[in-house]
Amino acid sequence: MRVADVLESEHRVIMSVLDSLERTVGATDPKLALPTIRSILEFLDFYLVQIHQSKEDEILLPFLRDSHPEQLLYASSQWLLHDHTELIILLEESWRLLERLESGAIDRWRVLRSKLQDLVEKSRDHIRHEELVLFPEMTEILSHSENSILVVDFYRLESEICSATRYADLITFARSLPRRTADPVPRASEALESFR
Repeated sequence: MRVADVLESEHRVIMSVLDSLERTVGATDPKLALPTIRSILEFLDFYLVQIHQSKEDEILLPFLRDSHPEQLLYASSQWLLHDHTELIILLEESWRLLERLESGAIDRWRVLRSKLQDLVEKSRDHIRHEELVLFPEMTEILSHSENSILVVDFYRLESEICSATRYADLITFARSLPRRTADPVPRASEALESFR
């Protein structure tokens, strides 16, 4: 399995959760939507930021900068880091608005809905850019052994961040939401099997 395959499988999970967030934000009664929004934001904080973005920011992008600096990937990697920061800021702002709503400031519902819609759109655009620009470039330049090394490093980082049980809980949560796709979601460790 290639690095792009691992990241694309994570994208499918993230996109599914974003679809559910979008449906939830469309709810007319904020009191009914808030618990689901809280759960989705918790998922995105952990799965999107701590697991997925960490693989890109701490492993993939430094590897690409150091191993293939002459490639166009450098511009994409700089954009990616900037975009990750913007997504984290949108998540943090969404959390602050959610907490205000939960404490009774119902007048913030429209603002939270707008912020969450921005988060959904920014995340989707980010994923599209990765899959249409970065991943094809990356697939052309990474050798089989480089892919193998990166996938192993992904697994190591994933294991440091969370247990297999915690990871399974995250995937179970994502699958419990109304889905647009039933694609299986392999762990990076499962991807290692293709190299053995």
